[in-house]
Amino acid sequence: MSKLHASFLALALLSLASFALPAAAQAQQPSPKAHPGVWQDVMKSPAPEGPYGSGFTGTERVIERCTALEWAIRNGKDGNIRWYRRNYQTGYCLGWINSAMAFLNFHNEAGNHTLAVCMPEDIHSIDVLRTFLDYVHKNPAETQYNPSLLVYWALLEKYPCKS
Repeated sequence: MSKLHASFLALALLSLASFALPAAAQAQQPSPKAHPGVWQDVMKSPAPEGPYGSGFTGTERVIERCTALEWAIRNGKDGNIRWYRRNYQTGYCLGWINSAMAFLNFHNEAGNHTLAVCMPEDIHSIDVLRTFLDYVHKNPAETQYNPSLLVYWALLEKYPCKS
């Protein structure tokens, strides 16, 4: 085979591969009906944090730190939280949890919840944290997605708005 024919063949194969890759990537995308809130900029899990986070995605780190917080919480006899570690790891977890609680509470002009999550008025961060951890333990394949989406899907599953 001449060099010219080999070049054309290589170019054709590369062109074919460039069309096949987006189709394969599209097949891995979650469906918006099954996974509401999917936008390209937040869909993927955040990159590892650095040397300490080597091998862990941001999602795995959130799960790890929220699990550590849940284990560290000490309740009083009345059932209220009396102690928990106040450190970077706790703040990291609560940052994800509390920001999700804030954005899921938005309402439209008619007063309806815009994201279809109707959390109870007296819900606490620990309740959302436990809902999130329950969800990721029941759906381990979902941990490939951004933690904000996982918190949203967990709350959407547990506290959907009634029509």
